[in-house]
Amino acid sequence: MEHSLKAFHICKAKKLPPKTDDLSELARLCASCGLQLSEDEKSTLKVLHGFYIPLRYPQSAETLPTREEALQLFAEASALFEKIRSQLK
Repeated sequence: MEHSLKAFHICKAKKLPPKTDDLSELARLCASCGLQLSEDEKSTLKVLHGFYIPLRYPQSAETLPTREEALQLFAEASALFEKIRSQLK
């Protein structure tokens, strides 16, 4: 998700985004370049970001998502990725 948001920013703003992995911050930057996200989609980004650190650095994880939560987030992230990709055209 991070890379799709950064790709959107590069494509639309014609410059590199700041070095951050904060999905909400990246979404705000992309919104200034025309990306349209619903409140639910913005909420999904916040949830995904909350799991980013534990998934990247498992030793820091207090809790990981259940299988059901992971499958639901994957479905939401996949739909969001497709939406971002479609707005690149």
